[in-house]
Amino acid sequence: MDKYIKEKEKYKQDPKLRLKKIARSMAQKTPLKKEWGICKSPERLERHHWRYDKPLLVSTLCNSCHKAHHIKNFGGSEFGR
Repeated sequence: MDKYIKEKEKYKQDPKLRLKKIARSMAQKTPLKKEWGICKSPERLERHHWRYDKPLLVSTLCNSCHKAHHIKNFGGSEFGR
């Protein structure tokens, strides 16, 4: 079984992963702000989902603040849950 089919099956079986994938897809259509409000950095901006069940609830964070948020709130992993 090739990698693509394995990934597709994984998303079909896990509702949380499916929700995350849908949220990411919807967020790509949300424009990024020109700067991140806390550190005022205009560089390396990313989208952050606060809740995957609310896919349009997205904030703009710089890469450094985004990683720090995940490390602080998700047990030391920069990738989240």
